[in-house]
Amino acid sequence: MIQVLVTIVGVLAVAVAVVGLVSRYAPIRSNGLLVVVAASPYLMAAGPVGTILLGLGRQWVLTVLAACLSVVIIGVQLPHYIGTKTGAVPDATVRVMSANLLYGRADPRVVVELARDSADVLVVQEMTPQLAKGMSAAGLDDTFPHRVIDPRPRGEGIRSGAGIRSACPPLSAATCCRC
Repeated sequence: MIQVLVTIVGVLAVAVAVVGLVSRYAPIRSNGLLVVVAASPYLMAAGPVGTILLGLGRQWVLTVLAACLSVVIIGVQLPHYIGTKTGAVPDATVRVMSANLLYGRADPRVVVELARDSADVLVVQEMTPQLAKGMSAAGLDDTFPHRVIDPRPRGEGIRSGAGIRSACPPLSAATCCRC
């Protein structure tokens, strides 16, 4: 009875690992899948656990298959943890500032001053059209000329009334940043 239980838990663990591995390569089309992708390193950790459990359950064919899956998982995950530092890609430090504008009640001069002094990229939430105009009047357009903004009446939370601004033109952040 215990051998059957260990085998079932082992198969479930391997299934969880497969979901974690496959989710890394699936296009993200929903918030649920985004959560699964974010958790994929933890989900994939179930692969080696499943391998051990299947071995304890004396399911040799399943154990070999699970071991192969574990090797693939380790091959996918290991480079993220040991890293490879090559000189082929130039490094750049990018400073990012995120500001919740309190449904448009933030002081535009303070936001612009903070961003100018401490950021290469500015991301804002809860931005109203009036505050967007106020930040532009305070000089934000001069410091952060590249932008995608969507100001909304009453700020309307993070999905609307948001924007991103950059001092760097697109595709050249590595050569532009002021840091």
